[in-house]
Amino acid sequence: MPSDQSKLPGLKRLIENKYRLTPQRKSVLLALANTRRNEHPSAEEIYLNAKEHCPQIGLATVYRTLELFMNLSIVQNMVLDDGCARYELKRDRTHYHLICLSCGKISETDGINFEPLLSVSPGFKVTSTVVQFFGYCEKCCERNSKLLEERKEENNAQR
Repeated sequence: MPSDQSKLPGLKRLIENKYRLTPQRKSVLLALANTRRNEHPSAEEIYLNAKEHCPQIGLATVYRTLELFMNLSIVQNMVLDDGCARYELKRDRTHYHLICLSCGKISETDGINFEPLLSVSPGFKVTSTVVQFFGYCEKCCERNSKLLEERKEENNAQR
């Protein structure tokens, strides 16, 4: 967690765009800054965490603040197949999300930056990209292979 206000992620961008750092905005920034690398909280989860820093904050305020932060490129979101939007602080480094189709776990991996490749199109400037990979995490692969093995043994026993 940032120890002082000047180190809050996104603070510089707020000030550059002439927005004040209200207690509500600060609490949302803190909630996002306190998430671990592979955590991607929903607005409701951010709300619960932000409420610890600013008890008077409302869920609607969190949604409006997240919208503002996305417009200012402080935060990025991703919407999963279940329709739930997940949020994270925007980072300088390119990374990709690995989403398990079985348990829904989201992992991250570093990757190449596609933006320079895409900027060769005249008249179009790429400002961000979203690349998500869907598959099965290690635990689900192990669980599925065990289930397949058990079914195979059951089928052999029935013969």
